[in-house]
Amino acid sequence: MRLALAAAACVLVGAACASSSAQPAAPEAAADDVRTLAAEMERIHPHLFHSVSRETFRGAVDDLIARLPGLDRDEILVGVLRIVAMTGERDGHMGLFPLVDHERPLHLAPIRAWVFPEGIYVLASPERPELVGTRIVAIEGKPVDEVAALVRPLVTRDNESSLILRLPEFMITGEILHGLGLSRDADAVRLTVERAGGERVDATLRTLPGPEYWNLIQHVWAPPPPPDVPTPLWLRNSQRPQWFAKLAKGRVVYAVYSHTNLSGTFAASLLTRARKPKVRRVIVDVRLNPGGDNTAYRPLLDALRGRFVNRPGRLVLLTGRVTFSAAGNFAAEVDARTRARIVGEAAGGSPHNYGDRVEVELETLGWTVHVPPQYVEVLGRPDERAALEPDVAVQIGAADHFSGRDPVLAGAIAMR
Repeated sequence: MRLALAAAACVLVGAACASSSAQPAAPEAAADDVRTLAAEMERIHPHLFHSVSRETFRGAVDDLIARLPGLDRDEILVGVLRIVAMTGERDGHMGLFPLVDHERPLHLAPIRAWVFPEGIYVLASPERPELVGTRIVAIEGKPVDEVAALVRPLVTRDNESSLILRLPEFMITGEILHGLGLSRDADAVRLTVERAGGERVDATLRTLPGPEYWNLIQHVWAPPPPPDVPTPLWLRNSQRPQWFAKLAKGRVVYAVYSHTNLSGTFAASLLTRARKPKVRRVIVDVRLNPGGDNTAYRPLLDALRGRFVNRPGRLVLLTGRVTFSAAGNFAAEVDARTRARIVGEAAGGSPHNYGDRVEVELETLGWTVHVPPQYVEVLGRPDERAALEPDVAVQIGAADHFSGRDPVLAGAIAMR
């Protein structure tokens, strides 16, 4: 069965549009959109009520419809996002995503932000490069943790890892901030950032339509490389779907699988490298793999199960928050069918999840919602874990990133 990438990665192109008005939509027409969305979610999703009761879901829909006459368009957006996200864990393919090329696009501040253990940091800011490396402490004058708490219920996810990947994107979307009552309009986002020495600076950034934001930022899945230091190995070839490196004087084969596509040639090359007498460890890195086709990784999985690789202490799999969809399925199968030890963060994709997508168009409101039509089960047995947890949990901190260090790979190499 062919699975799509995360829904936000599926539609990448479209004309830039003017900033959306928050003026209210006609209540009856908007109500028809909300009713259509709810009915289509119930029709398309194989088990919509796996985490929320039918009564609670329908009650939320009825409540939003009743409130429509008093809401502007951005407030309606927040209401729709809240309903879509009610489906809960293992539903990361569900969503109304800011980067999708909606008929009425959403707008984002032109920065790339990332959640580290120390907080949310700016990793890229093409229009204001002096902001790179700063920690976001407030958005629209409100402490960033409080903004995050307001936005979290609006973000669809498979688990906590995929949520923290998506959370900053939603937190810098102008319509969401306005719909939550945090800003005056969706045309700009005001950040307060803290420099390394403790100095705090306010920056107001004009927002861009989602497709234009994508073209400007480019690194919307992988964290962009840190400035002014050598790029760490795992971020050097983020556009290449498969590649190798030889580490530790030839004792380690480092195999990067960053897109779940045809793997036969890659698997054969991995086996050739693994057979060399000096090799003591094979490290497969899927930290930057957001998915693809979950029928395509079988040759690679078979290679990892073979006698040249599948030995105690020899095989290590690196996972992270970007590891999603078909890549999450792959990680679950490696965990279940080999002796691999898993290092890094919990995979952003659940072992089994609700996958693929059907687009539901909200014609009056101008937004597209993705609804998954199937439950993807690859292990041949029930597995309702929200996350595949690592055997050795290692996080990359802000200081690591901006210094060009990769403690995940270093830890995998040093393991005994």
